[in-house]
Amino acid sequence: NFGGKEALASVGASSSSTGLVVNIAVQLFIGMNIILARHLGAKDHDAARKTCATGYLTGIILGFSLLLVGQLVALPLLRVTECPENVIGGAETYLRIYFCGIPALLFNSYASSVLRISGDSRSPFIYQSISGIVNVVFNLLFVLVFGNPVVGVAIATILAMYLTTVQFAVHLIKIEGPCKLRLFKSKFDVHTFGKIVRYGIPS
Repeated sequence: NFGGKEALASVGASSSSTGLVVNIAVQLFIGMNIILARHLGAKDHDAARKTCATGYLTGIILGFSLLLVGQLVALPLLRVTECPENVIGGAETYLRIYFCGIPALLFNSYASSVLRISGDSRSPFIYQSISGIVNVVFNLLFVLVFGNPVVGVAIATILAMYLTTVQFAVHLIKIEGPCKLRLFKSKFDVHTFGKIVRYGIPS
């Protein structure tokens, strides 16, 4: 609103595309949630460790893949949704920048799922609340101070996403047990990935 009607329309016009990506991110990890909950309930820590590692690597691979694909499909997506010509330039810019935050979005979805399944719903709430506040502050800063509403709002959004990623990563690295994040020691398990897909895709 502070940036004017065209800026507001540019960001709003890309909402269906960003909403689709967010939905994919959230629903994918439902499959992991089901499997991880079973393994933790059965105290099968080895299987739980494999599930966490495979979910983490799946999110990383898919996140960077979507980042690259997003740069190619940003404009076609807006064309499909019949974005008005007078705002399509701003909407494309917003969408391209937003796609740069997809790796963070997927990691945050993964980390939030893992912590909640492990019985910690407080930490995800705190980290995402901080992210929301930071997003609002950066939005106002970029729009009112720097006067670049569309680019500013997009940058503010992904900065908030990556701030949450850092908080989640530090938390998961510090914890002990099967859900501990092993940044460079995680191994991809094809059988576990098949299970994640089998439960995740229907969702």
